[in-house]
Amino acid sequence: MKCFLCGERKAKRYCPAKQRDICPVCCGEKRGIEINCPEDCKYFVKGQEYQQKKVTTQRVKKDGAVTYHKRAELYRKNPHLFAKIEFAIVDAYNGNSRLLNKDVVGALDLIYKTFQSESKGLIYKHRSEDSVVNDLADIIEREINELKNHEDMRMAITTNFAKDVVEDFLNEAKFYEKEDEARNSYLTHLARFHKDRPSSKVTKSEIIL
Repeated sequence: MKCFLCGERKAKRYCPAKQRDICPVCCGEKRGIEINCPEDCKYFVKGQEYQQKKVTTQRVKKDGAVTYHKRAELYRKNPHLFAKIEFAIVDAYNGNSRLLNKDVVGALDLIYKTFQSESKGLIYKHRSEDSVVNDLADIIEREINELKNHEDMRMAITTNFAKDVVEDFLNEAKFYEKEDEARNSYLTHLARFHKDRPSSKVTKSEIIL
């Protein structure tokens, strides 16, 4: 039986997204790009693991190991903030699988600019013309501020520290957006490491596409 996607090669893999058999070539070239793969597909998981190693190698070559030393230092100071941001992004993605890398980049950029203004004594919430980006920024920023304003965290998570952590996430998301052709690769990368998250705390009405 031939692959129903290309109509040329032999179909050897069952695709749970298409619910039909496809060839390995189409699976490799189209997964996460033209095929909205479920997180538990074994081929998708293997592909993501390979892609993550590839992206990591590319980023080290481009930015140097200092990028990872900086992240490690920020993480060491407060891993809770990293978890909050990742959970917020994954929950939003679980609530709406049509979110893309560019949406995360846009949202994190707004939050970074908002904290940057706050660090200079100016309370100003930066906004975008894209409502999806605004909604995602609100979701992520809400989780950050919940931790930032917590009585036990006020000394540990200053505005400048929150800004630096958001900038680190922003740079990572930008790299995925630029270097990976899969338009949701950063989102699926985070989701793969947080498979135990509930389907979503974010209702679909919070992010309207």
